[in-house]
Amino acid sequence: TVACRSIFPCMHRGGCHVSGSRMGKRKLAPRRGAVSPRHRAGRLVCHAECAGRALLDLAWAENQAGHIEEAAKHMEECQKLAQPRAPRSKLFAELALARSSLAWKRGDFPDAETWGQEALSIYRELDSDSADVAVTASHLGLHHFERGDIAEAERAFRSAVDLWEAKRPTEMNPVPPLANLGMVLIDRGEFSEAE
Repeated sequence: TVACRSIFPCMHRGGCHVSGSRMGKRKLAPRRGAVSPRHRAGRLVCHAECAGRALLDLAWAENQAGHIEEAAKHMEECQKLAQPRAPRSKLFAELALARSSLAWKRGDFPDAETWGQEALSIYRELDSDSADVAVTASHLGLHHFERGDIAEAERAFRSAVDLWEAKRPTEMNPVPPLANLGMVLIDRGEFSEAE
């Protein structure tokens, strides 16, 4: 576990956020060195999730740097870890959003839409009022706008703005969805409402 602590952020201060145990603070089992099955299973899930997050972060960095094929490889590896263990988790929603962005860069618009809708669906299941829902809706709105589907883009941007106005999630910056909605309204010639 010493090596794991340096690789996986879940092992901060010698503890595992999934199983709740704190190595070094108390004994895990009556025998020295023995680990309970619950702790072992929790540690494996915890390590898999942290490894998946690390792969996803690496994929985003590769994507931003323009290394599309490397990003795709890291996303595939992340999906192999995330999907079997937690197919409707926040990690998988983040992966779906990343895959949507990557598909869009590749010019595969139907795949981008499919992955974006999957991310939105998972975020809504997890917490329908979260900033993640608004950010993902805004992301999908940009895809619609760039394809020329102005009505669908407006619907997506309005849902993001409406969520922010209703709940005002502190972790969400309202400027991008508002600016995106303004862009749609200007495109339609509705200057007074855009203002």
